[in-house]
Amino acid sequence: MNPLELKVKELFFADVGTADNYEDRFDADLFAEFELTAPIQFKAKFVRVKEGIALNIDSIQTKMKVTCVRCQKSISWPLKIEGDEEWFYWEKGHEPEKSEEEIMFVEMRNWSVNLREPIREEILLALPIAPRCAKKCIEFKEAEEPETKPLGEKLRNSLANPRRSSKIHPR
Repeated sequence: MNPLELKVKELFFADVGTADNYEDRFDADLFAEFELTAPIQFKAKFVRVKEGIALNIDSIQTKMKVTCVRCQKSISWPLKIEGDEEWFYWEKGHEPEKSEEEIMFVEMRNWSVNLREPIREEILLALPIAPRCAKKCIEFKEAEEPETKPLGEKLRNSLANPRRSSKIHPR
């Protein structure tokens, strides 16, 4: 059985508003597209709603290997994701603005939901844009800017010392 597949049959037959807390630890290998270096700690609440099941993600925690944008060294980056909600629907037609590929459904043949896609999406959204080492990283020397005079001072100097061209004769 897929460790990311969760049976929800009892929740299906429960009253609307019934909630189940869920906590698990998943192997990093289940998400091979990311360079995860620690297991995924997952905490959530499943709530029975009229249209299906709402998944309220409390937290997702793991670590991943990323490359520092400054020194190009490999570093361990902690990911801590909190507070999101996903929906698993019983049937089609609840979100007409989304395509079928974007909507998650309860697998009615075996009364289960697959947590892979919601966890994968949350990790993707939490990826660092430009990861950097802490203070250990080699700093690039910033180019020194040439000394500039304020605009007002330049204007005063140009009015006080007008340049005259020898080719142009004043009339």
